[in-house]
Amino acid sequence: MRIKRAIAALVAIPLLFVVTALLVSGLLSPIDYSRFRDLSPVVVDRNGKLLHVFLSNDQSYRLITSVDDVDPAYIDALVHYEDQRFWAHPGVDPFALMRAALQYIGTGQVVSGGSTITMQVARLLEPKPRTIGSKLIEIVRALQLESRFSKRQILEMYLTMLPMGGNIEGVRAASLRYWGVEPSLLSLADIALLLAVPQSPEARRPDRHADVLRSAVENIAQRLVDDGLYPVSDLGGIQELPYRELKSIPDFAWHASREVHASAPSDPLYKRWESTIDLRLQQDAEALIDAFSTTTLPGESLALLIADADSGDVLAHVSGIGFEHAAGYLDLTTAWRSPGSTLKPFIYGMAFDDGLLEPQSVVNDVAINIDGFAPQNFDREFHGPVRVGEALRQSLNVPAVLALETLGVDVFMRAWNEAGLIFRAADAQLGLALGSGELTLRQLVSAYASLANGGYSIELRHTLNARPAHKRYLLTPDSARHLKSILVGTDPQQGAFKTGTSYGYRDSWAVGVKSNYVIGVWIGRPDGNSVSGNIGRERALPLAQRLAGLLPSRDQIDRWVALPVPNGQYADAPPSVIFPNDGSQIVLTEEPSPTRSLGLQLSGADEAMTIRLNGEVLHIDPDRRRIPVPHDGFYELSVSAGSQTTQTIHFAVFAG
Repeated sequence: MRIKRAIAALVAIPLLFVVTALLVSGLLSPIDYSRFRDLSPVVVDRNGKLLHVFLSNDQSYRLITSVDDVDPAYIDALVHYEDQRFWAHPGVDPFALMRAALQYIGTGQVVSGGSTITMQVARLLEPKPRTIGSKLIEIVRALQLESRFSKRQILEMYLTMLPMGGNIEGVRAASLRYWGVEPSLLSLADIALLLAVPQSPEARRPDRHADVLRSAVENIAQRLVDDGLYPVSDLGGIQELPYRELKSIPDFAWHASREVHASAPSDPLYKRWESTIDLRLQQDAEALIDAFSTTTLPGESLALLIADADSGDVLAHVSGIGFEHAAGYLDLTTAWRSPGSTLKPFIYGMAFDDGLLEPQSVVNDVAINIDGFAPQNFDREFHGPVRVGEALRQSLNVPAVLALETLGVDVFMRAWNEAGLIFRAADAQLGLALGSGELTLRQLVSAYASLANGGYSIELRHTLNARPAHKRYLLTPDSARHLKSILVGTDPQQGAFKTGTSYGYRDSWAVGVKSNYVIGVWIGRPDGNSVSGNIGRERALPLAQRLAGLLPSRDQIDRWVALPVPNGQYADAPPSVIFPNDGSQIVLTEEPSPTRSLGLQLSGADEAMTIRLNGEVLHIDPDRRRIPVPHDGFYELSVSAGSQTTQTIHFAVFAG
């Protein structure tokens, strides 16, 4: 032993002299850490679970790997196998160097390199041909690393950059690629494989050279058993180790991950972005889409969002049914499409807020023609007297159009825009009630959040801990509650949804809420062409309800019940004014002018009635039904049936 130590000293003294000379002379530039810093950007879910991994700049999977990320048994085996004095030496192990030199002298070939883990880190940071000169540089670099970093930090570099075959680097990336799991719990067979591959990364690639790798794994495992690190019984697991088939690196929420990655990184050093996505919910949603995709028609696609209605956090985001299908790389949650009937709840809700209607109000679903606009229902039939809530539940078109006329298209548009929502290529016309404008799925989800959070539209966000999402007033809490109770199905566990179908079956929608979650589904062709049978209640709604089934129930929705409509309510009842209301004060955006007018809504109307405004008989166009209000101030409106006045109301009009 004394002779061995003496020889080690004789070798170490000149070696340290050379190292010191190199350091003093300043021949070496500072260490280049760029390879270690060129990590694979990762997006994690709201709970820190790996959601999506991108390639590094040099097209590698290189994930930051700390000591705590790895099974402690692997760390013990690594140090035992590669560098037994790692925790004690200053970066260079003179005994290992001496052993390597003696082996070389005795055999005439390199038996062991004498490199420590720190020296290997130096070589991984700055790859060079394996020469004596390169070895001296590695020694210097190792000492530099040890002077700057702790042992754990050096080990982190090693675990992160270790070559694992192909473009896989590091223990964590290898574990995910080989077995599809994090390296936190490893068997003897797993550990032996992780030790074997870096010694010859290309010759021992699991997907190409399984037989060569198996032999190396068996030898290393046997040595670890012989050295007492594992019991002999663990050798049986070697035969069960899968070698040939690599797993996919996590790539969930493809579109959302790219959106988060494009934002400012929360952790630029380790290239880690935190998303609002819930991995479990995202996986379940993607599994539902995979199953649904078997029923899609050629060229058809879809998009879905699930968000928290209070925070605006997007919890699940899917666009498309695979990259091999039409527009698979496009984020269709931002596509501008006709919303069909999905705006009807907000038209009625605003009418509730303004006191123009209430859920139990009776409206008449009959044929109308307003300046050439003659809406029909989906079933091509009219249903006569019906409660407003039932008209919404059945998505009847005429009552919604009349409600929008009563409310005022300009009033609706202004309220919608003030809530942070916009239309594209939309004329301020009554056709908005049936989907004449264009919206995105994101905007509809933002709006429908109001049904779950007390009336506020919410700005959606994908990045966790970003600035608080904007909330903007859209409806009163009472109206939001009424709408939710009208829209809930017979099974409250399936949520409260409104469906929509655009002209020509181009788009089918289902948007709604369950507890404090908001769910939106769109189905159609990305190119905007028609899809036969693409009806909201038949296509989008079942999928939305299945998504709702993935979410917990946190409240019970009391389903709204329509009161019976008395027989002959419209046929036998005397004519009466539904709008304007008696005592109402109406604010118009239009300034006073001779042509300014106000929509009039009547029930029980017939040809024998007479309408007077401020005592003057009006001749009302039955298709248009508007009354002149040329000046600001108070008006008196009366309705007579024959010689009998059946109703007199007073209202005021002001320009806002």
